[in-house]
Amino acid sequence: MKEKLPLAAFTLLAQAGLGLAVVAALLGLGGARPEVVNLVSMGLTVLSLLAAFGHLGQPLGAHRTLRNLGRSWLSRECVLLGAFLALGGLRLWVGTGAGFLPWASALLGGAGLYSMAAVYGRTAMPAWKGWHVHLSFHTAAGALGAMLLAALGAGRSGITPALGLAGGMVLAQLVGWAAHLAGKGAGAGAGRGGLGLLAGGLALTAAGGLALPALAAGGTLVPALAVLAVGQAMVRYAFYASGVHAMEVGWNDIPYANTPRDRG
Repeated sequence: MKEKLPLAAFTLLAQAGLGLAVVAALLGLGGARPEVVNLVSMGLTVLSLLAAFGHLGQPLGAHRTLRNLGRSWLSRECVLLGAFLALGGLRLWVGTGAGFLPWASALLGGAGLYSMAAVYGRTAMPAWKGWHVHLSFHTAAGALGAMLLAALGAGRSGITPALGLAGGMVLAQLVGWAAHLAGKGAGAGAGRGGLGLLAGGLALTAAGGLALPALAAGGTLVPALAVLAVGQAMVRYAFYASGVHAMEVGWNDIPYANTPRDRG
């Protein structure tokens, strides 16, 4: 799993950053300052890409992904995230909230989120097949993005829609995981992914997205955001740990370059 920790960090950070841009365009800023929202969204996306380099065997060869735009969701994901950051920089130059630019950022962000989940469309990991990856990734982006927006505008009017969206995304994720595990997720190797860790992550997700915001009563939402983020990190770790190959090959059975196994 240590090889997958950068990937887990990449997906969560990117989903938080892109989700913030999408939610801000759909719901409005809710009292948050547009330049702050844009900077936080860009910052999280930059951090996600830095984390992704830890997953690449040869980071300097990342540019080769551009060769496969016509057939690779991974290549499209890289291009869309780069375009999202470029547009964010343009917004800082011409004015963060100028004209159609926030909606253009939301469009690129939404496309980036879709491509991130679509990467898993063809996989030999039974626990990852089907609709579940899209639901899990998109609800994570919606919940984290909405809670970020609410936290940035906390103490001001207009945060209620963001909190409502965050709660709705959390509920959808809880129902989605329950349906997935009841259907086929608990079999086909998913049980090895740490159901206890998944349950704990979902409990923290529910607390951060539902219970703690209700207790904040207009005060700071940073504790709720922190609990939600920790819960989603645990859920994502359990997701990657459930990646057991259809031939019953797990991460520990896959040889990596320059390991003792490869040397001899």
